[in-house]
Amino acid sequence: MTTLYEISDQYNSALEEMTGQEIDQQTIDDTMEGLEGELNVKAKNVGAYYLNLVSDGDQIKQSIKNMQSRLKQIESKADYFKEYLRSNMERTGIKKIECPQFKISLRKPSLVCNIINDELVPKQFKEKIVTTKIDKAGLKKWMFDNGFTSTSAAEIVCGKSGLTIK
Repeated sequence: MTTLYEISDQYNSALEEMTGQEIDQQTIDDTMEGLEGELNVKAKNVGAYYLNLVSDGDQIKQSIKNMQSRLKQIESKADYFKEYLRSNMERTGIKKIECPQFKISLRKPSLVCNIINDELVPKQFKEKIVTTKIDKAGLKKWMFDNGFTSTSAAEIVCGKSGLTIK
């Protein structure tokens, strides 16, 4: 089976080979039309396969969202019942419950630090987190507006051509 890449090579080779030779235009047109037809059929098949993959990906993404939503609900329900059990054991003074499958026990509460006013906390206990994100679109506009295509910090280059399959 011939690949799209191979058909493209054949098309370019045939065009290059016939250019500059004394071959009548009808022969050139027929040869190129045959290769172009083959290329179009292969391209349509690749496009259809691409759309199937995109559809499969979309379905998987939706399934992941649904599963993540279910997971959050289950975790939330589990947290609720754990807190429900803890608070009722604490309220009744029961410290331990045992059965053949598992054991439930209350631990002593641990000490925690609640911040009342974060501005009064000494600097040595503060951690500064800085993130930097470059606005590429803004930088590109600034470079164009100022006549730059390249600087020591950035350059404007030609990206990939776009492809639309609907």
